[in-house]
Amino acid sequence: MDRLIMIVLMLIVGNTWGEDPIILLHADRAVYKKEEIVLEGEVELQFKDIHLRADLIRLNSETRMLQAKGEVILEDKEKRIYGQELNYNMEEEKGVMLFAHTKIEDTYYSGESIEMLGEGRFILNNCTFHTCDLENPHYRLRAKRVEVKTNDRLQARSLFFEVGGVPLFYLPIYYRNLKREKGSRLVIKTGYNAVSGFYAKGRYRYFLKDRYHGEILCDYFQKRGWGKGIRYRYLIGGSGKGRIDFYHIEEEDTSRSRWIATSDYYQEITRDTTGGIKIDLLSDELVERRYGEEWTTRNKLESYLHLTQSKERYVLRGLLYRKDELEGGRFMKKEEDLPRVTFQSKRLNIGKGPFYYKFGLDLGREWEYRDRYHNNFLKGDLDILGKIAPSKRVTFSPNIGITGKWEGTPITGSYYTDFPIRIEPYLFLDIDLKHSFKYELQEEGKITKNRLSGEVMVIPLREFKTGVSSEYDLIEEEFKHIIGDIWIIPNRYINLQLQSFYDIKESRFRKIGIFLKGHHKDLYDIDLRYSKYLTTRSEILRWKIRIDLIRRLKLGLRFDGGYDLKIGKSKWCEYGLYRDLHCLEASATFRESESLTGGEPEREFVVNIGIKAFPEAKLGEFD
Repeated sequence: MDRLIMIVLMLIVGNTWGEDPIILLHADRAVYKKEEIVLEGEVELQFKDIHLRADLIRLNSETRMLQAKGEVILEDKEKRIYGQELNYNMEEEKGVMLFAHTKIEDTYYSGESIEMLGEGRFILNNCTFHTCDLENPHYRLRAKRVEVKTNDRLQARSLFFEVGGVPLFYLPIYYRNLKREKGSRLVIKTGYNAVSGFYAKGRYRYFLKDRYHGEILCDYFQKRGWGKGIRYRYLIGGSGKGRIDFYHIEEEDTSRSRWIATSDYYQEITRDTTGGIKIDLLSDELVERRYGEEWTTRNKLESYLHLTQSKERYVLRGLLYRKDELEGGRFMKKEEDLPRVTFQSKRLNIGKGPFYYKFGLDLGREWEYRDRYHNNFLKGDLDILGKIAPSKRVTFSPNIGITGKWEGTPITGSYYTDFPIRIEPYLFLDIDLKHSFKYELQEEGKITKNRLSGEVMVIPLREFKTGVSSEYDLIEEEFKHIIGDIWIIPNRYINLQLQSFYDIKESRFRKIGIFLKGHHKDLYDIDLRYSKYLTTRSEILRWKIRIDLIRRLKLGLRFDGGYDLKIGKSKWCEYGLYRDLHCLEASATFRESESLTGGEPEREFVVNIGIKAFPEAKLGEFD
C-alpha cells in the first residue's frame, strides 16, 4: 500500500512541476494537501542536476518553493553543501542554506548562511574559510560577508586572519583571484653565499583589476644592500597579452649598478594577422645568476619587433631583430636586421598528382659583425616535394630545390636534392635510406654535398628495440661513422637507452652513453645520463631526481647535478628537501657550481617558504 501511495505521489509531483519534474527517490511518509506536499523520513529527490537529501521536505506547487529541514545535503556537478535548513526557489534556482558548510574548488567554507544566486555565485554571511584540509586547520579567515564566483574570484569584507584561533591582523577588504594559476601568494627565501652573504628575498602577488597582475620583489643582501623589482602581466581585450619585468640593485660593496629589464607583448590584430615585440636587456652576464630566480647565466640577448600575416597559402612577415652575445665580459651586437621581410608559401599542389611546391623570398638589411657594416641582401628558394607510396610498405619522398642570394656581389646560389625512402618489410623492421646532394652555382661550380645515409630499426618486442645508422660520403669516398642505439622499456615507468658513436675513419669510438629515465606521477622522476667522450677523455655523469618520501605528508627530495668522473670534480650540484601542503610550500636547497670568475666553487644555501593562503593585494574595481 505504501509503495502504491509513493507511485501516486511521484505522478502528482511530476505532473505538477511540468517540464522539469521532481523525481522522488525515497521518503518514509508523504502527505498531499492541495498545493503542498510534505515528505518525511530520509527524503531523497532529484530536480534537474540537483540531488537533495533531508529529514523533511515541503514542496509548494503554487509558489514553486522548496523547504528542507534536518540534516540537509544539496549536491550538483560543482559542489556539495551541508546545512540544517534550506529555502530554495525551484523556478529561479536560487536559495539560502542556514548553518551551512561546503567545499568549492580547493577552499572550505562554513557560515550562518550561504546564499545561492545561480551561475556559480554565492554569498556567505558571518563565515570562516580556509584551504587547510586538516580537522583542526592551521589557519582560518573570518569575515562578515564573502562573495564567491566559481572559477573567477573571491571577495570578502571585514576580515580577520587567524592562526590557531588567535587573530593576527585585520583587513577591511580581501581579494583572491580563482582564475589565476595556483601557487603561493607570499614567498620568502632566505639563504647564504660567499658573494652576497646572508640574504632574504620577498615576493608578493598583487592584482590591478581582473586583467592585470604581477609580483612585487624586495630583497636584502648582507654585503650588497637592497634590491627592488616588479613583475607585471596584463591582458588587453581578448587578443593581446604581455609582460614587463624589471629589477635593480645598487651594490654597496662594489658601488656598481646592476639591473634586469625584459618585456614582451603579443597582439592578435585580425584573424590572420599578429604582431609582437620583445625587449631583452641585462646590465651584465652575472646579474641573473646573482639576483634572478634561477641559478643560471645567459650568453645571448634577443630583441625584436614583428608583424606577421598567416594566410591559407602563405606566411608574410616584417621583422626588426637584434641579437647580442657575450664577448670579453660584455654583450656585443652580433646580428641585426633593420628591417627584414620574409615571404614563405605553404605547400601548394601541382595538379592532382602526389607532388607539391613551395617557395620563399627573404630581403632586408643585415649587420655584418666581422666587417662592422650593414649589408643589403635578397634571397629566394623554390622546392618541389612529393610523397609516393608504390606499396603499403614503401614510401618515397623526393625533394628538389634551388636557392639564390644577392648581397651586392654576383648572385650566388645552389641546387640540392633529398631522396628519402622508408621501407617497412615487416612489423618489427623499419629501414630508412636517404641520398643528399648539393651543388653550388658559382662561376666554376662545385659539389659540396653528396652523401648516402641509412638507419635500420629492429623492434622484436614491445619492451626492446635496437637501431643502427651510418653515413657514406661519396665525395671523399669513405664512411663517416656508425651510431648504435639499444632501448629497453620493461614497463611504462622505466626507459633505458644505450648509445655508441664509432668513427670509422679513425677506427675508434668517440662517445659512449647510457641514459636511464624513470617516471611515476606520485612517487619519483629519475633522469640519469652517463657520457664518455673518448676524444677528450672525459666522463660526465648527470642526474636529475625527484623522490616523494612520504606521500601522506607530501615530503620529498630533489637531486640535480653533474660530475666529471675522470678528474673527480663536481661540475654543479643541487640538493633539496621540499614539502607541499594545502596552505604553504617549503623547501631547503644547497647549490654548488663552478665559479664564473675562475676562483673557488660558488656555494649557496636557500630556504624557501611560500604561503598560499596569504591575502592578495587588490587595487581598482572588479567586475
